[in-house]
Amino acid sequence: MRKILLSILLSLCLVTFAFSLTACSGGGSQNLEMELNRDMTFSVKSIGLCGDKNVVIPSTFNGAPVVAIQDGAFSGYGIESVTIPNSVKKIGDNAFLGCDKLQKIDVQVKNTHFGYRAFANCTALKEVKVYANATYDVDVFAGSGVEKVVFESGVTSVPAGIFANAREIKEVEIGAEVTSIEDYAFMGSGIESITIPETVTNIGQNAFQNSKLKSIVIPTSVTVVNNHAFADCAELEFITIGASSTPLTWSSTWNKEVTGEDVSAQILYNGHVHDTEVVFEKKASCIGNGLIKYKCKTCSAQWEKVLLKDKDAHVSNEGDWRSDDSEHWLQCIFCTGRYSYGAHEFEGGTCKTCGKNK
Repeated sequence: MRKILLSILLSLCLVTFAFSLTACSGGGSQNLEMELNRDMTFSVKSIGLCGDKNVVIPSTFNGAPVVAIQDGAFSGYGIESVTIPNSVKKIGDNAFLGCDKLQKIDVQVKNTHFGYRAFANCTALKEVKVYANATYDVDVFAGSGVEKVVFESGVTSVPAGIFANAREIKEVEIGAEVTSIEDYAFMGSGIESITIPETVTNIGQNAFQNSKLKSIVIPTSVTVVNNHAFADCAELEFITIGASSTPLTWSSTWNKEVTGEDVSAQILYNGHVHDTEVVFEKKASCIGNGLIKYKCKTCSAQWEKVLLKDKDAHVSNEGDWRSDDSEHWLQCIFCTGRYSYGAHEFEGGTCKTCGKNK
């Protein structure tokens, strides 16, 4: 009896293996490697023996639906286009990673999930669409050659890292229903300008860091701008804020480089350059931060800038030189450390710097 059961199980295994090499029966490219899922559906495991440059994923295989493309299935292959039917609900992590000849993707989306870096480093890919009824993991088109992006009606967010390091992308107009630009969305990209609609309330951390952004208009609808959203943007000249001052709900480092320095871009409030006056100033010292408070003489907007603690920013009382027979120094009133050492220079028996007599 055991031999009969083992024979049946072995036969089933062989049948399953045969599925992975059998020609597609539901239309599409032939000889893709398929794998049978536990629910008796199929997923594309790899390109298999298929020699097509323009790959069409079949909607069915041996009468059962094809529901997924597995992780890394086509990674690094020289395909030029891919058509994905709406039966596919998941495009796996790195599924098309590094397909540097891939120029076109046609996804018939229906609640499809795009995996981590699914189309990353596809440098020949020039135009993509962001779909409303799809979900996106991080860095889906990161490092790709994308130049044009179409946001489908109903898209409510720009996914995290979706165009990070996409150096060819220059200009983006996101959909009027978008409420959030997620973390790292355009970090390191070639984006020079973007139109942010009044529906957007959130700009994620590092969203535009190290991009080629030249100017940005942030509407009054934006209530949150997160850490280093515009850090390291060397070409950023102007940041125009719709409000009369920076909202308190924005991160204190929203316009700071990762080094802690302010970005060099000029900030415009209400579309005008502030006629600035300093209303309070406390210098940074060796033991604590400093603070400068500003006010615009024209619109009365107020804002402040934190000056980071500087270990070398010692302070002493004016003329409070200390000395010995060979040199003089100042002593910090905060940390009591000594600084500004110098050798005596006597003239007429008196040191020209500290006043010590021989």
